[in-house]
Amino acid sequence: MIAKACPGLLLAPLLASCAASSQSDFAAEIRTHVRTGMPLEQASASLLAAGFECGENSLANDGSADLVCSREKSHRLLASCIQRVIVSAPPPARLVRAIEVLQPACAGL
Repeated sequence: MIAKACPGLLLAPLLASCAASSQSDFAAEIRTHVRTGMPLEQASASLLAAGFECGENSLANDGSADLVCSREKSHRLLASCIQRVIVSAPPPARLVRAIEVLQPACAGL
């Protein structure tokens, strides 16, 4: 009876497990493209080649800017996710100091 009334409830555990493995796979993929100590321009080019769109976010008053990159990724089970990564590379050297892989934001069944 519940399955007929709320079929989406049966898919929730499947989507949750998919999101968890997707996050670890996504973080591993980012580590193949960006490493600490590499020039920001090289990190940006690598992420662009991997299908990301990138732009600088300069909210700090110290002249630093983070590179914010995102892409849409479709998954099985009719779900679509926005994958995002933030790369910090402070001036003057602009070498990658930190890489923050954000939890994908997913929508779909």
